[in-house]
Amino acid sequence: MTGSGIVVTVEGLDQLTRKLRGVTEPIGGIVREAGIFAREKTATYAKPHAADTGALGQKITLKLGAGVVPLEATIAPNRAVAGLAWKVEVGQGPGKAPPTKAIGRWGKRHGYLSRTITPWILAQKIAREGTRGVHMFEHAAKDTEAKVKELIGNAVRTIERKWGS
Repeated sequence: MTGSGIVVTVEGLDQLTRKLRGVTEPIGGIVREAGIFAREKTATYAKPHAADTGALGQKITLKLGAGVVPLEATIAPNRAVAGLAWKVEVGQGPGKAPPTKAIGRWGKRHGYLSRTITPWILAQKIAREGTRGVHMFEHAAKDTEAKVKELIGNAVRTIERKWGS
């Protein structure tokens, strides 16, 4: 005890702090790496056909939570393509025809157009029958679950190694 209060000294705390710093390091990368992985997988699944340009996948964003060790990662399309991304994800039910010019470019790249199938005919077919979704977020989420388990396993092994040293 000193004249102005109590001083508590724990011997060995500096060694424990050094060990803990080494242990928290592997944990910090799990969410970041999982987020990057999920974003890349989503972009890949957004391009199911070889003729797709990948433009939608390039507009899928990753936002990490605040802090030195982020606890969350959000993967989502940017606002400019959010409506299109939703239609690609879940498909579009019968109803409104897509813009003929846009569906014409898409149909040409994918080999759907011919002398008998014009952009207008393709747009009308989509209006009648709708489209199937590619479920890019759903598939990427399943892949990411497995990746997170792998990342946690790696972190545990690293922590055990560092803790033992």
